[in-house]
Amino acid sequence: MDIVFTKLGGQYMTALQQKDEEGFYNGLKNFAYFLVVLLPVGVMHGFAIGCLRLQWSASLTRHYAGKYLGSNGVGGAFYRLTLTEEIDNPDQRIVDESESFVSTVLQLVTSVTNNLLKIITFGSLLYQISPKVFTSTLAYVMFGTTITVHGFGSRLMRVEQAVAKEKATLRYSLIRVRENAESIAFFGGGGSEWIRFESFFNKLFHTLSESMVLHQLLGTLLKSFGFATFAVAPLLVGPSYLRGEVEFGAIMQTSMAFNAIKDGLSFFMHNLPQLSSLVVHAERLNALDHCLKEQAVGDPGITRITVEEHTALDRPVLELESVTLQTPARPGAEPQTLLKELSLQVHDGMSVLVVGSSGIGKSSLLRGIAGLWREGKGFVRRCGGSSVFFMPQRPYMFLGTLREQLLYPEVQDLHLSDEKLRESLREVNLGYLLDRYGLDDTQAWASVLSLGEQQRINFVRVLVRPGLQLALIDEGTSACDPANERHLYNLLSTRLRSFVSIGHRPALRRYHTHAMWLRRPEHPSDGGACDAATCTLLPMEQYEQLASKEAE
Repeated sequence: MDIVFTKLGGQYMTALQQKDEEGFYNGLKNFAYFLVVLLPVGVMHGFAIGCLRLQWSASLTRHYAGKYLGSNGVGGAFYRLTLTEEIDNPDQRIVDESESFVSTVLQLVTSVTNNLLKIITFGSLLYQISPKVFTSTLAYVMFGTTITVHGFGSRLMRVEQAVAKEKATLRYSLIRVRENAESIAFFGGGGSEWIRFESFFNKLFHTLSESMVLHQLLGTLLKSFGFATFAVAPLLVGPSYLRGEVEFGAIMQTSMAFNAIKDGLSFFMHNLPQLSSLVVHAERLNALDHCLKEQAVGDPGITRITVEEHTALDRPVLELESVTLQTPARPGAEPQTLLKELSLQVHDGMSVLVVGSSGIGKSSLLRGIAGLWREGKGFVRRCGGSSVFFMPQRPYMFLGTLREQLLYPEVQDLHLSDEKLRESLREVNLGYLLDRYGLDDTQAWASVLSLGEQQRINFVRVLVRPGLQLALIDEGTSACDPANERHLYNLLSTRLRSFVSIGHRPALRRYHTHAMWLRRPEHPSDGGACDAATCTLLPMEQYEQLASKEAE
C-alpha cells in the first residue's frame, strides 16, 4: 500500500507541475479511493496486533504464575524462592516484565516485517529510478548503523540491566517497609529506613542519569542522521530532472523511496534502546523460568526427605522414620544438620507438645513434616489431603471477606451456613466481630485484627473443617492471653483427637498427652553449636518428671 501511495503521489505532483487539471482532480479522486481501502486495513491491523499482545501477555503471565503458585509437594515454588532468595522480585517479573517483553517483541517483530517489505519493494523502485541513489543509500545507512551499534550497543545493554535490577531492589525495600510497618514504627526506624532508601535511590538515580545521557546522545545522532538525509535524494536525482531526463514527480518518488529504505536499514539504529530493554526482560524471565524448573525437578545432588500421605484410619496419623533434617540450600551458605535420626509414631488420640530449647529446631521440624523443608533423609508418613491442617504462628490474612478468612484455604469448595460460621466465631470468643462486620464485609484484616484475634481466626478454620484428623500448631496461641489459650485448647481437645503443638509456655503441657523432647548431646563434639538434636517421645507425666530433675 505504501508503494501504491508513492506512485499516486508521484503522478499527482507531476500533474500539478504540468498544470494538468484533469490529472490533478483524478489524483485527488484516487487518493480518496485509496483512503477508503487504507483506513479499514489499518484499523484491522491495529486490532489484530492488540489482540495478539493481550492474549500472549495473558498466556505468559499465567504460565509463570502457575509455576510460581502451583503445587510443588505441600509447599510451592513461591515458598522456596522466598526462602533461598535466588530470584529478586519474582512478582515484578511475572506481572510487569512479561507484559513488557511481549509488547517489545511485538513492536520489534512488526517493525522488522515492515522494514523488510519496505527494503524489498522500495529498493526495487529506487533501483529502477537510479542505481546510483540506491547504492548511496546502502552505504549511508551502513555507515550510520556501524557507528550507532559500536558506540552505544554494549553501554545501553549494561545500563538497562542495572536500571532493572536497582528498580527491583528499591521496590522490594518499600514492600518490606509496608509489610513490617508496625515493627518499624515501634522501633522508631523511619529515619533508618529513609537512609536505606536514599542509598538505594541515589544508586538508581546515578544509573538513570547515565541512561539519560546515553539516550540523549543516541537521539542527537539519530536526528542528525535524519536531517542530513533531507537533501540527499533531491541532490542525487535533481540533476537528472534539470536535464529533462525524469519528470518532477520522480523527485518525490525518489525521496519517499529513499527515506523508506533508509528507515528500513536503520532498524538497529532506531530500535537499539528497545533491543537493549528486550534483552534485559528476556534474561530476567529466563532466570525466573530456570529457577522454577529447578524447584519443580529438584537438585539431583541433594538427598531429600520423602513425604508420604495416606488416608487410612488404622495407620498412625504421623510417623517419622530415621528422619535427618537439614536447612535448605541457600546461595553462599552450607546446609546445617538440625535434627538427626528421628523415629516416632503419633497415633490417633495422641496430642503432642514439641519441647526443647529456643533455636533447637522445633519450627523447622514442623516445616519438615509439612514438606516445606525437604533437605535431609528419611521418611515422613502422615495423613494427607484435607485431613491435616497446619497452623503457623502468624496466620495468613488476605484482602477478602470475613467469610473467606474463616474458610481459608477452602474458600471456594467449603460451603457452610452463615449460622455455623457465626457460631464458630462465638466459640473462640470473637462474637463481637459480628457487631462490627458482616460475613461478606471486606477489610484489610491483617491490619484490622490483632495477632491474638488472627490466631483465634485460625482456630475457627480448624473447627469448621470436616474430616480433620491432625493439626500441626506452631505457637498458634502465642499472642493470646492465658484464659483464651486455655479455652482454645479445651475446645480443640473436644473437636480433634490428635494435634502436635509447639510452644514455650509450661501451661501448654496440661493440654497434651505426650511430649516430643528435642535435645542436643550432653557432650558436644564441637562446642555444641552445630551438633544436631535428637528426639524422644515421652508421656507428658514422665517428661515433666525428667524436666524437673534436669532443672534442679
